[in-house]
Amino acid sequence: MTDVKLLRLTTGEDIVAEVTNQQYSDNDKTVTTIKKPFVLIPMQQNQSSGQESKLYFSPFIPFAENEEFDIKEENIITVNEPKTEIRDNYLQYIGAVVPVEKKIISWQIKKMIKQM
Repeated sequence: MTDVKLLRLTTGEDIVAEVTNQQYSDNDKTVTTIKKPFVLIPMQQNQSSGQESKLYFSPFIPFAENEEFDIKEENIITVNEPKTEIRDNYLQYIGAVVPVEKKIISWQIKKMIKQM
């Protein structure tokens, strides 16, 4: 299972990525390794039109050769679980398998049965 987390960096960026922690053995400082990171960019829609705000995924460092980055612990403000929609969209975007919840399937089956 992919460990997807939402990170807020000291730069103000919100990053969604696969996360692992590592220790540097020479100085006992922790770095967080992120894989396939994307910056979340909220785009405000015209409020008078009643449209919802949209959230865009932009590559963290788009011109890097590698998709894995080490971030120093002091550059991370907080780490949290992303909302389910964000996690699922991220997993779809990177080509991972998105887990399906039972309740969604059972709700859809009940809806289909009622239509019969």
